[in-house]
Amino acid sequence: MTMVLTCLTRDFIVQASDRRLVYKQGNKIVRKEDDRNKALIYDNYAVFAYTGLATLGNQKSAIDWAAELLAKPPNLHDAMAHLADRATHLMKTRPFSGYSNSLRRLSFVGAGFIHWGDAEQTVRRPAYFVVSNFMNHEGKSQPPPYNKFRAYYYCPLPYDKPTFKLFRAGQDLTENAENQLNRTLEWYFQRKHGIVRPEMIGRLLIRAIQKEAEINKMVGKNVICTFVPRDYREHTGNNREIHIGGMWITPPVPSDKPQQLTPRRNLSERERFMMSPYAST
Repeated sequence: MTMVLTCLTRDFIVQASDRRLVYKQGNKIVRKEDDRNKALIYDNYAVFAYTGLATLGNQKSAIDWAAELLAKPPNLHDAMAHLADRATHLMKTRPFSGYSNSLRRLSFVGAGFIHWGDAEQTVRRPAYFVVSNFMNHEGKSQPPPYNKFRAYYYCPLPYDKPTFKLFRAGQDLTENAENQLNRTLEWYFQRKHGIVRPEMIGRLLIRAIQKEAEINKMVGKNVICTFVPRDYREHTGNNREIHIGGMWITPPVPSDKPQQLTPRRNLSERERFMMSPYAST
């Protein structure tokens, strides 16, 4: 089962998930692969990852199956409800209907900036999203049976304060690791006075997952990290700002023969988290 760490802040959201896929053979945990994608970006303002069952309808990976369903309705609210409905229906079909409760567990957890209105104004607030048959709105496990999926929105942060909220899904952080990660995040937000960069948060989440992977065979060290900046939703029209991605390429060597550019294999942690500046369009 995957480990997913999601950090919500006033200005950005960071989600990290390991890429290991395992299965049980009796009492033994068998590693199947270490490069399975478990994350998606929804409409450029929300991210999702999953934990639990890895292969669903028509032998599709869980994240590809979810991506197709989320893309059909016109908005995120309807998309999450549609995903919950179809997942509930799927669990009633074979072979899933014959699985034990422990094998039927599946959650899609996400985060993004949503419009939130009150009597005075409409603002954009970071929200945590859960579509699950075994989690509540805060991502905490609930007792079986795991027959029905429910979709939740949760806005844990005031929109105007430089603070954070950390969520974990899937595998546990052992011992005092989760408390230590929260203390480290809190230290950064207190010391940096609201100018914490998403790259730093990403590095902290990655380190926490990789440290857990050293003692938990169900968690892998290969981790994917996704970012959602608030700025993307704050500007429209000619003032919209877009974050351009990039890739480190192995430099070509002088040669008369055709060459193929390939990604660099060995990157430092800093290089992996260098983000290009925003570009206005």
